[in-house]
Amino acid sequence: MSDDPLEVLLASRILARDASGELGLGDQDGLLAPAEVDRLGRLAGELIPPGIAGIVIGESRLDALLGYAVGRSRGLPILLLRDHEGIAELRGEVPEAGALYLLTGVLESSRMLDEFEGLCRRVGASGAGALALVSTLSPPDPRVRAVVQLPVDRP
Repeated sequence: MSDDPLEVLLASRILARDASGELGLGDQDGLLAPAEVDRLGRLAGELIPPGIAGIVIGESRLDALLGYAVGRSRGLPILLLRDHEGIAELRGEVPEAGALYLLTGVLESSRMLDEFEGLCRRVGASGAGALALVSTLSPPDPRVRAVVQLPVDRP
């Protein structure tokens, strides 16, 4: 099995190719295979810089699996960024020192980035950046390290 990032994302079906070969979001059914989740965790874990004190994830099943895989392999606590009745909140124990890093599988809105940065300020933590396996933001956001940047669907 190749550890090429694009191949990992295709094998997990986070990405899929349409009939013309163009990349788009997939059905994520590859996440049902533990080996694919481990590959995604290795990919993400290698792209998150050293010295991070904790990983912040979103509410999707992909984010939960990524957070678990990366947290386990890097020995980092996981915090959950969730929307509770329109108000962003951070669940989990915030490390006393060190920076937090946002990890998400698919980033489709900059709102998550804004909420992450705001919550870091609110709890007295520093946000060190964000990693998205796939980003559909247009234009791409310089705050995000995206493994794959997809164009927004054209009408």
